[in-house]
This record gives sequence, structure tokens and C-alpha cells, in this order.
Amino acid sequence: MSFLPLDVAPLVGDFEIPGGLTVLRSAQPTQNEYGGWDSAADVALQISPIAVHNMTGRDLDQLPEADRNSEAIRVYTQVRLYVADGGNAPDVVLYQGRKWRVTQVLDYSIQGGVYVSTATLQDVQQP
Repeated sequence: MSFLPLDVAPLVGDFEIPGGLTVLRSAQPTQNEYGGWDSAADVALQISPIAVHNMTGRDLDQLPEADRNSEAIRVYTQVRLYVADGGNAPDVVLYQGRKWRVTQVLDYSIQGGVYVSTATLQDVQQP
């Protein structure tokens, strides 16, 4: 278990990525006139302030085993990101030209209004 300082708000401001990042959020699917379900288009959100750090060492050991063989980042935001639950698709963070799927969100809103999210690499690097 990783421990964070009592007030985590400075983490976002001190290491902020200038201009913020784009997060793709899937809207709820809609039922069509034939009773089937149609996927809704992703909504692009610009989030700022945001800080991103590569996960290494002990942090990677704490990931589920299936996620350990992919790259992972930790994302600090003041806006809650979403994981896959209740039939919803997870948020996708666009960082360094690649897509990162949010797999875990820790709520530290009481300790400074920050959410600490874990995201794993979703796309395959192209040569």
C-alpha cells in the first residue's frame, strides 16, 4: 500500500502538465428502435490541472497481475476519472500521444481535493 501525504493538493499544482490533458469519456449506450444498443460517441474533456508520473518498483507490484506486463502511469487530478463499473466504459487518458485506460481511482478529495488514478497502456506502439 502506498502512503500519500495528508495534503495531496500540492502534487497537482507542483507537477502540472502545461495545458492539461485530454480525457475521452464514453457516454451511455442508447437503445435504438429495434431494441438493440448503439454505442455513443466518446466525449473529449480537457482537464487541467493534471500531473502524471510513471509507475515503477513497488507501485507496479501492487497492480493486479494481469496489468503488470503493460506500462502504467499514476494520474493526479482535481476531477474524478472513471473506471469500468456498472456497465460503463472506463475513461481513457491521452498522454504522450498514446491511450491509457483508467483502472483504479483513489479518492483523496478530503485531503486537498485530489483524485489519484492508475492507468495502463491501452494502445500498441506503432513503429
